[in-house]
Amino acid sequence: MSKQAQLSDQLKELQASACSLFEGVELAKGKLPFEIAPECTQNYGSWYSANELAKFVGNGWRLPTRKEVPLIGDFFEFGVRFNETIWTSETIDEDIWDDFDIWAVDINTGKEEQSFMFSDFGIVLVRDRSND
Repeated sequence: MSKQAQLSDQLKELQASACSLFEGVELAKGKLPFEIAPECTQNYGSWYSANELAKFVGNGWRLPTRKEVPLIGDFFEFGVRFNETIWTSETIDEDIWDDFDIWAVDINTGKEEQSFMFSDFGIVLVRDRSND
């Protein structure tokens, strides 16, 4: 199975599992400066997988910055189950293959840690809100 087909299947599974969790939850425009992709809130994996998933989904979806993660933690007070530590889009240096070079952040405490890209953390995708 191709990488694209695997990501497509994974995304479909995530969408199906997340639908019931987010039923009735309204993201009021302006509550957050960005949108959260509900279908990605229960996914775990490597930073590489998370980055590839964001590219595959497209349409402006991306991993959050270190400053956005605490806002995500504030939003998820209604019991969505996922890893407390999630990947960010921020790398420590250009050579992500050599050491612990990706920032991961605990959504509850805001504690940042330098992590190896193949560690297993939560994946949450966000995108900037449109101005309309």
